[in-house]
Amino acid sequence: MRITQLLLISFIYTLTPFQKLFAQDFWQSSGFISASMAPTFCIKHSTANDVLLVGTLGEGLWRSIDGGQNWQQVFSGPEANYVYSLERYNNLWWAGTDGGILRSSDDGQHWTFEALATTDPVMDLLYTPEGSLYAATTDFWSGELSGSGIFRSNDGGSQWFSVNQGLASTAVRFLARSSNGRLFAALTGNSPQGEAVSLAYSDNGGASWQNNPLRIRSGNDSFPAPVRAMEWHALVVAPDDSLWISFHGTYDDGQNGSFGVEFMAVTSHHLPYWIIPRALTPSAWWWMQPGLAGIFFTQNGCQLGSWQGVARGGPWLKSVGQNNFRNIKSGIIPSTDGWHFNRFTEDGGGRIYAIQPWEPGVYFSDSLRHSPLALAPSNTFETLKLGPNPSPDLLYLSFNCSATSTVFYQINNMQGQNVVSGSWPAQPQNEVQIDVSKLAPSTYLLQLRQDQRFENRRIIVAR
Repeated sequence: MRITQLLLISFIYTLTPFQKLFAQDFWQSSGFISASMAPTFCIKHSTANDVLLVGTLGEGLWRSIDGGQNWQQVFSGPEANYVYSLERYNNLWWAGTDGGILRSSDDGQHWTFEALATTDPVMDLLYTPEGSLYAATTDFWSGELSGSGIFRSNDGGSQWFSVNQGLASTAVRFLARSSNGRLFAALTGNSPQGEAVSLAYSDNGGASWQNNPLRIRSGNDSFPAPVRAMEWHALVVAPDDSLWISFHGTYDDGQNGSFGVEFMAVTSHHLPYWIIPRALTPSAWWWMQPGLAGIFFTQNGCQLGSWQGVARGGPWLKSVGQNNFRNIKSGIIPSTDGWHFNRFTEDGGGRIYAIQPWEPGVYFSDSLRHSPLALAPSNTFETLKLGPNPSPDLLYLSFNCSATSTVFYQINNMQGQNVVSGSWPAQPQNEVQIDVSKLAPSTYLLQLRQDQRFENRRIIVAR
């Protein structure tokens, strides 16, 4: 059934009139549009070695070493023709497929197959600076309502073990990591309340997870019920460590009825994580903000988003110093029914590549090469020091920061519950203390916040 659907998509695409592209268009077609008729699903560029890889639904992996003009099929096999995710570290590459994980140690030229103890597709891969590789699995072709959870490898993908302790659901669509080492997992699946989305996080490398049902917040309005019956499209950690998501689903608080929600959003920096919508275009209905599909932050500080729509669909760009997004779909051939939605990657010189999942083709743009570099302030507290850690009673902190606004702090236990909180008037140089003498001996998470600046540190209370 799946193969029949994909063949039908490809056949209809061949009947679509060719759209002529002009030099002034924002996007141009790469050579891949004629190299294969298989729908693309994931794309990733190796900045260091200028290697571009694309995973397809039906024709395995394709590789380009000349900016996308010429392509070579580097893997095709019945056990891994459907490729959902790509990850790399130096010249090592991994690809998540229907049947397990493909691994390459020569920049994607040759691949070996590594099976996992699951038949669920590997929908996302994440390599961390600690040297661990994580794989997220879910039953993608049956509505993403079940899965085998998260697997971890400490040897580059040869051996794997399950890391699902504490997960509310083992249907895992995306993985992400913040700069302080916190792991995030995008979950869907069945819950006691029905199909629901939640965000799991781990501060110990996946050894255990805490769950946070995502709830909506807009301005002064808060909606206590979680989003249900949804489909994930993106989970991305921004350069300032804010967490950006996009999805669509339904919301019902039991009083105002059920309505659809679909938007690009950023979560709050601190627990509990609330969904805060961010519109690509002005809208009177904040819960229906267009923002499905890809979210991408470029090296020079621009932000790309994508909306799955007809009239306003396709990529949207927010340049450095701008507050609003503008549509930049020019040059991208829409799907056969007129809809756009995109995912992105970038090379080391500022060229952006885009694909439309479920459609053939790879596009590129050089329009952002000379966009000004973002001069964003540091998002962490400078020279933060704390001790003693472990601490029996008083925790001493010193840090430098702006003296223009208050510094807030809170201490959460490992279940995400706030146990201590407070604030200090900020000074350029700060030396403060927190009384932890009433806390039970255990591990806690200390969070500091000042405007957009924040920092998380793990602390231990021991006596």
